[in-house]
Amino acid sequence: MVADPNPRGPVRVEAHHFAESGRGLGLVAAFSREWGWNPVDGHGKIVWAICGSDPF
Repeated sequence: MVADPNPRGPVRVEAHHFAESGRGLGLVAAFSREWGWNPVDGHGKIVWAICGSDPF
């Protein structure tokens, strides 16, 4: 989990080959089973990811 003071939800963008930013959520999505975000009233949001194999 990471905290972010911006209250708006994360937006995945298509970064071009030479872009220096914009790949974060793509990497999170690629390496996690599930990810999402939750607003924190008056304090921005928490972005979370579940990594690893499914234990069930």
